[in-house]
Amino acid sequence: MFTAAIVKRERGFQVEKGENFWGGKHAQTYFKKKGTWQAIAIHVDDVSDAIILLAEEGLKAQGGKAQWGDEGYYFAEAEEFQWGSIAVAVTKALYKEGALKSGDVDSISIEDATQQHHYASILWRGNCRSRADRLHALGWEAKAPNVLQSVPEMIAESLKSM
Repeated sequence: MFTAAIVKRERGFQVEKGENFWGGKHAQTYFKKKGTWQAIAIHVDDVSDAIILLAEEGLKAQGGKAQWGDEGYYFAEAEEFQWGSIAVAVTKALYKEGALKSGDVDSISIEDATQQHHYASILWRGNCRSRADRLHALGWEAKAPNVLQSVPEMIAESLKSM
């Protein structure tokens, strides 16, 4: 959605100072919505590793070392980022791919961002932080590229569907 908003606007942007945090040792990386798991700011390979680890624990006697039921809510985590950094990386990648005429990033208000997407104040201005303490206790660690390292590949794929 962020990439599409930048392409539609024809210029990169961040909401206000772009200092809000997602990802990292504090970012919520998945949540349950309509019966499916959705990833936020973490590589799908790391989420897959977490799911496999939990499935393996679940097959052990008494559910292994994992917690289940009301206590069985898990977070995964990757390297923390600020949305301003994402705005710069996405804009540069779009410029490099020829989708934008400039690699510059504007700072816009929440009101202007909401014109780009009705959830902009939550998606691109909010903070999303948590920790994967329970997964770490089971031996899980994120290993895949972080979101900033993945931006060029994500942009190339996104442009194919636009």
